[in-house]
Amino acid sequence: RRDRHDLMRRFPSWDFSSITPYDETWTDTLESESDCRERGYQSLLWASQQKEDGILMVTHGGLLRFTLADHENVVTEFVNDKCDVVSTGTRNDAKDRFENCELRAYEMSWDDNDIMERPVFTMKELC
Repeated sequence: RRDRHDLMRRFPSWDFSSITPYDETWTDTLESESDCRERGYQSLLWASQQKEDGILMVTHGGLLRFTLADHENVVTEFVNDKCDVVSTGTRNDAKDRFENCELRAYEMSWDDNDIMERPVFTMKELC
């Protein structure tokens, strides 16, 4: 990613205070699937601690696929065209490749009592 100073200059109305000045996580080595799943989970944990009612998260499909389909603390509820929940848990659709620039919306819930531990997040797909 671009360094924080450049991002602040390009997007002055956005808050970049929570990111490091430079991308310290970039390596030439491909991230493991388990590390990718955990990074996605940590992003959900971060989102759950924000005060906003709605948060837009932009990411690549691999992170979503590994997190939504394979993380032990994430339950995904999938809906059909009529917005009925048709399955809970993992589903092959979550393992399929995401389309380029695909938009997916989810309602996230969790048990507040578990927030200090490792809460289980329920991600309900919105239609």
